[in-house]
Amino acid sequence: MDSDYLLGQGDELKVWVPQLDEISGKSFTVDRGGCITLPLVGRLHIEGLTVEKAQELVRSSLERYVRDPEVGISLEQAKNESVAVTGAVVHPGAYQLSQGKTLVDMLMVAGGVQQQNAGPWAIIMRPLTSGRIPLKQAHDDESGRYSIAQVNVRAVTGLQESAENITLMAGDTISIPEARSVYVIGDVTRPGAFPVNDEQQTTALQVLAMAGGPLKTAAPQSAKVLRSSQTGQKTQLISVDLRQLMKGGGTDVQLRPNDILFVPSNAQKAAAGRALDIAIQTGLAALTYGVLYR
Repeated sequence: MDSDYLLGQGDELKVWVPQLDEISGKSFTVDRGGCITLPLVGRLHIEGLTVEKAQELVRSSLERYVRDPEVGISLEQAKNESVAVTGAVVHPGAYQLSQGKTLVDMLMVAGGVQQQNAGPWAIIMRPLTSGRIPLKQAHDDESGRYSIAQVNVRAVTGLQESAENITLMAGDTISIPEARSVYVIGDVTRPGAFPVNDEQQTTALQVLAMAGGPLKTAAPQSAKVLRSSQTGQKTQLISVDLRQLMKGGGTDVQLRPNDILFVPSNAQKAAAGRALDIAIQTGLAALTYGVLYR
């Protein structure tokens, strides 16, 4: 269990005090008032304390009855609470948290990340009442109620041991944001949406390769990138000679999220300008709809 874990209602503790048989080796549960009740000392409020701080409290409370008491406490069972897993996972939902479960463990419980839709990051949120996330990149949110950390989930799941594969706590939320996408339409092998990795540049030639390359009937030298403005009211057309790029020459185009790469066929080449005009007039959303639901 994380050393920063704060004890709460329902936690089951095992306490050792070698000098007191009536306590040593026995289990005690934190009640609804946040207390445990021990022989001799009675009720002690330990909710919100770490195990180490709880040991100190029990030790100081017993000093009235036992000389130099030796006290050990272990968390036998954490309170029956859950962790929420949201976003681009196979089975999003709330899952019961058992002791020692890590970030990767809970992602696997949720069926794993969606390989086609998941972005590279996992965002972890933890109520500050449970302590701060033990990662150097963690920070408090503006409300002062949560500790937040962003973790490269692909790196964490690819390593057997990682400092960022933290032990989770009840009340944590894991969110896997969906990857932003670019779209390929026209005379290509596999038209569709392709995720953009925020950490790496993605070019028109790379996305063409993701789409399986041009068909024999394609006119890759007449390809266009359709780029919508942030308001969605204007569309920029960027010419890109994919044929020249495939030969090792020319200038590639750096794609942005929601860009559409249009690869016309030889038959469409003469009418490509008019086809794009119609696409712009009817809206890029409709064009994208055809890619996703064809």
